[in-house]
Amino acid sequence: MWKWLKSIFKRSPSADVPSVPPSNLIKTDPPTDTRFINQAGLLLVCSFEGFYSAPYLDPVGIPTIGFGTIGYPDGRKVSLADPRCTQDQAMEWLRWEIDIKAQSIARYLHEIGLTLTDNQFSALCSFGYNLGLGPIISSGRSLNSALKSHNHQAICDTILLYDKAGGKPFRGLTRRRKAEVALYNT
Repeated sequence: MWKWLKSIFKRSPSADVPSVPPSNLIKTDPPTDTRFINQAGLLLVCSFEGFYSAPYLDPVGIPTIGFGTIGYPDGRKVSLADPRCTQDQAMEWLRWEIDIKAQSIARYLHEIGLTLTDNQFSALCSFGYNLGLGPIISSGRSLNSALKSHNHQAICDTILLYDKAGGKPFRGLTRRRKAEVALYNT
């Protein structure tokens, strides 16, 4: 799978599928420039989500397919009755969703005046893909407060707190949060 995944970065994208540019081409001044998750971030997401061609229930009972897709670009939610997908379809869905989340994160960071490196930004994109944007952009949430503080240690410490599924610590989420913090700190 890794050989296939790395080949995705070398292919020219179709017109309707956003590409993931090399990290040296990622712009860093939103909102006039667009930001994307970098290759390290996308590989992190794919490694933790894994590829599943058939729909399945995630640990909290949400129908999921591909690389963690729970909703398709046409607005439909994933159903257990959906047909299998290919790795190419799964990557298109992942890119579609993560690019939308990346733009929301970039706008929010610009609003609060927080500048992040490509790896820091990509770690937040991985987090947002996994848990949604609420903890990042919703006032009163602990990660949101840490981001507003511009304190990178507080941001990392807070990311580590989000390791529960169904209210209970989940080993896979603990590993993922640690990987996101490691990416954030590189």
